[in-house]
Amino acid sequence: MRLVLGLTMQSSILRAERTSRLGRIGEILAEERLRAAGFEGVRNLNLGINFPYADIMAIRSGQGFLIGVKSRNEFQTNGRINPCYNAVLIADAPRRELERRGKAEADITALLWSEVDELARQADAVPAWVAIAMRPMEGTYSAYFGLASAVRHRRSIPMKLRDRTGYVELAPAGTKDERITPDLLNRD
Repeated sequence: MRLVLGLTMQSSILRAERTSRLGRIGEILAEERLRAAGFEGVRNLNLGINFPYADIMAIRSGQGFLIGVKSRNEFQTNGRINPCYNAVLIADAPRRELERRGKAEADITALLWSEVDELARQADAVPAWVAIAMRPMEGTYSAYFGLASAVRHRRSIPMKLRDRTGYVELAPAGTKDERITPDLLNRD
């Protein structure tokens, strides 16, 4: 039994390390691509502490943006495209408590986005996101920018190929980057 628990724990640690690295690389790529797209004052909000929802502040045409970066493997372990990337999350315990109080999923989603709106208001910014779709086996990615207002009726960013046509493309599919390596691939 110890061997099984040890392997499960080791697998969980490796998954957490991979996910964390995927996120860090995504934030770096997002910063680079935002600058290349003409955003100014681009700064990572997670240097030191993890900022809720947002990872980057940036300005374009005088407008500030509070940007959440969502980095994922483009494909799931079953080989299908990852159809959506989480935009706002809620832990199980608070979600259950809200449900116990009679809140429906749509109510909880609205509450989450209202918290994002408040953070953006405090930063005098518009809430937005950057989605990074990585192909680790090819060492490539694509990146997209969008406003939170386009997805606020849901908790995720639709990322099927047809969905992406409605977003601002920061990096086309197949953009090479040596930091994207096979060890970032979903294996579980």
